[in-house]
Amino acid sequence: MKSPVFSIPFNGDLALVKSALASGRVSEVYFSPWSRHLRAANYFGAGEKAAAGDAALKKLYPLCRSAGARVNLLCNSPVMRLGELPSLFRRIRSLGVPDAITLADPLAVRPFRTAFPDTELQASFIMHLDTPAKIASGLALGLGAVTLPAALNRDGRALEELRLLKRRFPAFRIKMMANLDCFAGCVFIHSHYTHGALLAEDGRIEDEENGPARLCHMEYKSPGDFIRVPFVRPENTAWYARRGWCDEFKLIYRAFPSPVLRKVYRAYFSGRHAGNLFKIVPSKNAAYENARGGGRAPALNCDNRAFPRGFAARVCACSRNCDACGYCDRTAVRTKCRVK
Repeated sequence: MKSPVFSIPFNGDLALVKSALASGRVSEVYFSPWSRHLRAANYFGAGEKAAAGDAALKKLYPLCRSAGARVNLLCNSPVMRLGELPSLFRRIRSLGVPDAITLADPLAVRPFRTAFPDTELQASFIMHLDTPAKIASGLALGLGAVTLPAALNRDGRALEELRLLKRRFPAFRIKMMANLDCFAGCVFIHSHYTHGALLAEDGRIEDEENGPARLCHMEYKSPGDFIRVPFVRPENTAWYARRGWCDEFKLIYRAFPSPVLRKVYRAYFSGRHAGNLFKIVPSKNAAYENARGGGRAPALNCDNRAFPRGFAARVCACSRNCDACGYCDRTAVRTKCRVK
């Protein structure tokens, strides 16, 4: 079996990308070059510092391609179709046409397919293709890879259906966000990204007290809820890949400073992490919140070495009846999952 491969973010640090590419585990580098441009991207939790400059991109493209990795341009605004697409297309061509473009607005797929017929169009998890039927419809529309919404990371039945869907759509690739940080069943997830796209466009600051970032914050959660966050531990990536349930794992975020990303890469490329899980699923600790600018969250601890054997298999076969099960709550106790 081939080792799991990873889609990694470009935070502007070319030396970090070069080091990661040398591992042989990077299949793709994703980036966004805009901050307030034509409703092209959303900036929830990222801000303008996550936008790559043109000079860096001129070096990034050949660096990735010489290592056999794709360059993937994020155009992941959920309201993309409301923007001025011809101007956006000219801007993309001025950068150099990428190998892949990630979209969040399904209404944008056909215009992008016409404009960039040789470029793979990928579905962002923000597109929320959350059932095999929706994913099949997206593939018929012209999508290639699909980044799964969070809930599907732990839905073994759906993942097996998606594996079989490749018989109808041979170009289909399954992507998972491995170090995902959003709570399972978060009612605000669409608001995060819609607000992020619109606020970035006109430069307004989100209402920190009443916005979605605050309302779904960790202070309302129990230790078991953190285990129910649908992350994929480094130790379990090979388990998913072996079953054909994931072709590529996406690591986040492009706003992270390089020391944080190095730690994430080290863990996932090696398939093991000996410390606090929430150092590599880092939006649940104070360091990430400070980097993002909020500084609201206390640190969270969870001993990654203490997870029970068969954790991935168990949560992928879960009935989602949390009150009757208690497995994640018991795992939280076992891993000493707690707010410091």
